[in-house]
Amino acid sequence: MNELTETRKDELTTRSNILHFEELLRECPGSWEGDNQEIAPLTHEFPPGLYVRTIRIPAGMVCTGKLHRHEHPNILQSGTVEVVTESGGVEMLTGPLFMISKGLTKRALVAHTDLVWTTIHANPTNSKDLAFLEKQVIIEDLTEYKEEITKCLSQQ
Repeated sequence: MNELTETRKDELTTRSNILHFEELLRECPGSWEGDNQEIAPLTHEFPPGLYVRTIRIPAGMVCTGKLHRHEHPNILQSGTVEVVTESGGVEMLTGPLFMISKGLTKRALVAHTDLVWTTIHANPTNSKDLAFLEKQVIIEDLTEYKEEITKCLSQQ
């Protein structure tokens, strides 16, 4: 097996582990799915052509991130977090830190300190409709994820 195939196999195994971890988190008492403004406030800003999401995650929180469709800028404004991704393995990140996230990246994370994390997405229609924007930016389920992967592979 070539090195590229081995790397892809490792990434898929890690992705599977992150998704399994997400399922286990759902079963924990006190867990929730989706946004929780009381515990991890999320703000939205709409400069021309962009959609900017900022989440404040408290120290000690263990969570998984949303699955974004496209490559996008990402800013860990402050805090220290342990992150697991299929392409980066386990990393300790400390803000301020600027990153470009690949599309279709899934993360699991442990906040070692309070975090402020911002993602920046294209918004060519200048929409402020969060339901519409989230549909453009976020993949909600595995069926949709598989469709996106198939679309990406067919374009290569």
